[in-house]
Amino acid sequence: MKKYSIFILLPFLLVTMNAQVGIEADTPKGGELLFFPDNADGGIILPRVDKSNAYAGSTLGGELIYDTETNTVAFYDAKTGQWESLTNEYTRGVPAYTFTEGNGEGVTIDDNTTTSDTDGVLKLVSKEKALALPRVPDVTKLPSPEPGTICYDMNSDTLAIFNGDEWSFWE
Repeated sequence: MKKYSIFILLPFLLVTMNAQVGIEADTPKGGELLFFPDNADGGIILPRVDKSNAYAGSTLGGELIYDTETNTVAFYDAKTGQWESLTNEYTRGVPAYTFTEGNGEGVTIDDNTTTSDTDGVLKLVSKEKALALPRVPDVTKLPSPEPGTICYDMNSDTLAIFNGDEWSFWE
């Protein structure tokens, strides 16, 4: 009888569970859905995508990519229906990478407060929590950042985006 009680209660317990994910951290801070500790030694590397093929009409807005067509970091503006470049063009060429195709589903971190049917490699879904970028003491001291790296620069208190050649800073 005890075994049956556990199986009956388990679905109700799972429905009420919420989670935060900490990268290189034991305990996430407060309102972040995905948390990185201070003094990180790297950033998030954005997916490399040809924006002319990106999401094929299912884009809702707010997505960030490293656009392989223009060699820039781009943001999708849902109001205009256009990809907007956030950095200057990287003219030296992006290193070639080999990718292994998966099942196309990606990873979703969801706090069960909203739904989304947009595809993505990593999808964060929440009405109440935000992505806290890796906080780097000084991005100019990062060894060999990849094109499309994004982080928070603690030295300048700005969002920093690397295009492969130079950093762009956003206040």
